[in-house]
Amino acid sequence: MKSSKQRQVGAFGGTLSLLVSVLFLSRGFSAVDARFLPDDTYYTLSIARNIFEGHGATMDGIISTSGFQPLIALFELPLFSILTQPEALTLGAVAISAIFGALAAALAGMLVLRETEVVWAGFLSGALIALSPVISANALNGLETSLAAALLLWVLWLLQGADRDSKMRDIVLIGLVAGFSILARIDSVLLLLPAGLWGLRQFGAARTAIVALVAAITVLPWVLYCMRFGSPVPESGAAVRQIVNFYITSGLRTLPEMNVPLIPTLGEFLVPRLPQIGIFAITGTLILALAQFVRIRRMSLSAVLLLSSISYIAFYAFYLPAFWFFDRYLNPVFIFCAILLSIILAIRAERVETCPLCRIVNTIAVIVLLIGPSVSIYLELMDREPPRPDRGYTRQARDVLQRLPDGAVLAAMQSGALTWWASSPPYAHAGIRVVNLDGVVNRHAKDAIHNHRLAAYLQSIHATHFSDWPLNAYMLNTYAGQEAQSVLGDRIFQSPPYTGFDLYRIALTIERGRSSLHE
Repeated sequence: MKSSKQRQVGAFGGTLSLLVSVLFLSRGFSAVDARFLPDDTYYTLSIARNIFEGHGATMDGIISTSGFQPLIALFELPLFSILTQPEALTLGAVAISAIFGALAAALAGMLVLRETEVVWAGFLSGALIALSPVISANALNGLETSLAAALLLWVLWLLQGADRDSKMRDIVLIGLVAGFSILARIDSVLLLLPAGLWGLRQFGAARTAIVALVAAITVLPWVLYCMRFGSPVPESGAAVRQIVNFYITSGLRTLPEMNVPLIPTLGEFLVPRLPQIGIFAITGTLILALAQFVRIRRMSLSAVLLLSSISYIAFYAFYLPAFWFFDRYLNPVFIFCAILLSIILAIRAERVETCPLCRIVNTIAVIVLLIGPSVSIYLELMDREPPRPDRGYTRQARDVLQRLPDGAVLAAMQSGALTWWASSPPYAHAGIRVVNLDGVVNRHAKDAIHNHRLAAYLQSIHATHFSDWPLNAYMLNTYAGQEAQSVLGDRIFQSPPYTGFDLYRIALTIERGRSSLHE
């Protein structure tokens, strides 16, 4: 396939993805924050700011953490050299993730074109990734989601073009990119493992071992840093698993009920208003790809995408069913299925050349795949109301911070935006400290939850206030400890449920220690 065709297909997917991102970004900071930004976006920004200012990898400037993905924080560091306003810095992070989303769309189209030698299939793959409501939303979340996707597709692109005659520098490059993909997101290993099997077929065991060695060396400094916190992986994973256990052990949900949201999340792939279309497209694609794999029984691009998609779904369904993150966790599944679907349709088009009716059905399928997401994106652009009332963390944080006295020590489970804005104008002068309480970026809080000692931990940090949703207030009381007679005092501010944070004074009385804190 001529390189000019590959460039055209890549440019199309990348440009279309950027166009969608620019249209949403043009609506301004408040709209982007309310629609796309999870609280974790502000965790990463706060950590990047503290690294830039010389405080190290810490969210609050005091407590060191490994609970973040390091590569996206590295990409965000230059923003602090050229921007000063917190809104601009946040939009800068969103722009970075949008660029990587465009690269993912470009690489997807090029992968399909080289695999099938069918130009329209390459255009289709890039368009699906650029227009998919859930993939485009993940490209605008200011996090590592699209960065990891772009790096994983780059690994596949390099593998696809490699063979036993490839130069050693190309083999080393595959290892470097694979290592960087792990630094982007630790769950990238769920693609790299089947990709390694493909590497064995492409260029043999010795070169596959070199790829693995280079990737391991690339990741080693981060692993050694994480070991300071007791685990070779970021501490945030164990904290999220602890939150999952809270749901189950407290009787809020059973494990099967934790998995139920996975199905409607898959439905966001093409037309969120008609989730059956996305569910059918993904399940049908995986079934057809599995049938092909069973028939051929050899590793290929399609086999890697299939096995990786199944691995992602299984991992997050059975090991870490944090359903509130499913739309981000399953981003690789959406992208891999878009690529697989394009490959399958290209193969079918070749097989049905002599069947006019089959060609018509295939053409209709392609048109529906393009029109559905396009209409969904258009409706989202026209809709001025955010689809999720629990988003808009900047608004929620400001509602709380403006009610706090100078020098307050605020504890919160959802503490990303609160931390970011407490250290930003116009609140920075107040000297408010925000302490993470769910353990995602604070190992001391994670240990306190594990030991049912949150009340004692609040006392140790001299917490004066607590702010969060009702569910997280319940979690605080659950893990406060038997010796804590009371934790939360007067409620200073109340939002409509799950549209904003409530704010409490802490009135902590610990019976055994005969000590108390009242504010």
